[in-house]
Amino acid sequence: MCLSAKKFGLVAALLMVTALGIGCQSYSSSFRDDGDDAIGTHDDGDSAQGEGEVDAGTEDGFDNKLDQDCDGQDANCCDQDGDGYESEECGGHDCDDNDPNIHPGAADICDGRDNDCDGSIDENSMCQPGDIRECSNNIGECRIGTQECQEGCFWGECSGVLPTEEMCDGLDKDCDGDVDCDDIDCASASYCTRECGTDGTSTLPGVSIGFPQQTCVFSLAQAADGIEVSYHLTVEEDLPGVISPPMDAGLCGSPDVGGLHVMEYLGGNDQAYCVCDIGLCQPQEWHEGTLSAGVHLAVFSWDGRNWYGPSDTMNPKGDPFPVGEYTLNVISVGTRVTSAGETVGYEVLGTFRLYLVP
Repeated sequence: MCLSAKKFGLVAALLMVTALGIGCQSYSSSFRDDGDDAIGTHDDGDSAQGEGEVDAGTEDGFDNKLDQDCDGQDANCCDQDGDGYESEECGGHDCDDNDPNIHPGAADICDGRDNDCDGSIDENSMCQPGDIRECSNNIGECRIGTQECQEGCFWGECSGVLPTEEMCDGLDKDCDGDVDCDDIDCASASYCTRECGTDGTSTLPGVSIGFPQQTCVFSLAQAADGIEVSYHLTVEEDLPGVISPPMDAGLCGSPDVGGLHVMEYLGGNDQAYCVCDIGLCQPQEWHEGTLSAGVHLAVFSWDGRNWYGPSDTMNPKGDPFPVGEYTLNVISVGTRVTSAGETVGYEVLGTFRLYLVP
């Protein structure tokens, strides 16, 4: 059957509208055009269901680009999870259109998935569960350890020793390689801005007791383990005619530092330590002696406790000193005979400030 150009154009337009799924209508399921009717004739009603028809109620198929269920959308181009983003199959950017929590701009959480559809997984996480790395260091009081990444993509506890606040206690607790007054965190502390011990007086010509540069800050634990403070007796030239009696309560001592008897006394804050009483001794005679020129070294040793010495009754040691500032006095008291034959008293004293910290 021949068609005029006008009639052929009308038929073609109608077929194009149908193919685009525009103007879907609800027809009886028993009257669907199967395409076997002649052009320009009425539908003979012999079509069967399921021949790729477009009809309300028909399931919308994938990959055919047709709105077969007449809901205004092709299944391929629907937002299946309702998150406002079309699937990648339809040219959108939702990389998982079955999960409303996954779409461009979503928060990227640690779950092994690309939540924000940027092509990367857990890129903002600190680590991946099961990862292991080294932690801390071996500087100062720190020790290297390991830590494991936990579920949730965060690092677990370090098995090593981590830096802590610098306490100005003779230890590098913040593990930066600097100890106490050399550390900027402690440089303004009182025991860093003043000298530990250079004070001293003497009425014995050319004789003095001093302390070399050394730490004066100790922790309570260090004191309990035992600490030492060095000092020295300086005699500029030989000095004859010196009478130096024992300084202890029982007069038991003998010259021990460059020919002088000295007493070491540490005190402050109602605390005191000295070996002041070692018991009662037989009476002694003291004679003139000569102090030899030179620098004579000595050491004060202490275990952090209160004590006045054993006496004759083996006195036990007392409680430990608490945190605080203390003064160590090293003193010698006696007489000397001058070149004119006159006997005069003398006192030589050196002091050292000492600090106990937690």
